[in-house]
Order: sequence, then structure tokens, then C-alpha cells
Amino acid sequence: MNDDARLLLGRRLFAAAYDLLPLVGLWFLAGAAAVAVTGGALDPRRLAHKILVQALVLALWAAYFVVSWTRGGQTLGMRAWRLRVVCGDGGGVPWTLALLRFVAAVVSIAAFGVGFCGPCSTRADARCTTGSARRR
Repeated sequence: MNDDARLLLGRRLFAAAYDLLPLVGLWFLAGAAAVAVTGGALDPRRLAHKILVQALVLALWAAYFVVSWTRGGQTLGMRAWRLRVVCGDGGGVPWTLALLRFVAAVVSIAAFGVGFCGPCSTRADARCTTGSARRR
């Protein structure tokens, strides 16, 4: 890994840490929505209630990233670290590729981050990559 890639990986990790702040708020919102849907009788021991909360968390998590990437190519953490997701033609990211990128990121996190470094990449990253957002 060269120095530029190492610096970019570090900036991506710091941006991910920044993105945890709005995500935690969205996760609380998912919990509140689950309580509202169950009429205040949310029971964490019931499988149906667990699945409801997890589905709401995953949906809000995906919405945060997909909407951020398709509308400007940046999440809040990426803005702070001046990173942007762009396609090969320099244009914006279509929602299908943003969703594919999100799914690949979730799988990579489940595999202890294997997809974030080294030669492992996804089809979405082949067409749209994260790079430095230079202001002119």
C-alpha cells in the first residue's frame, strides 16, 4: 500500500468515525419507531420485535448512506475530511450503485473490514470510488 492509499484509508476511517454520530441518532429514532409501532409494548425477548428493530435500524442506516452518496457524494463525515464518492465519468452516483456500495460495505464490516483495504474491491468501487474532494 503506497503512502497516498494509506492516507486515504486513514481519512476514510476518521470519516466513518464521524458518521457514527448521526447514525447513533438514527438508531435511536429506529428504536422509538419500533416502540410506536408496537404500541409501547416492545419486548426484546420476542423474535418478531427483534426483527422489527433490526429491520428499522438497517433501513435507516442504508437510507443515510444511499441518500448522502446520491445527493452530492458525501456523508457528514466525508465532508469533514473532504472526501467524495464519484463515478468514473466524474458524475454523481446513481442510487443502484450507492445501494450496491452500501451492501458491499456491510458485508466487508461483517468480514472484519477485508473489503476496505488491499486488493479486495467491489464492482461498485470499480465504477465509483472515494477520493479527495478538492475545492477550486
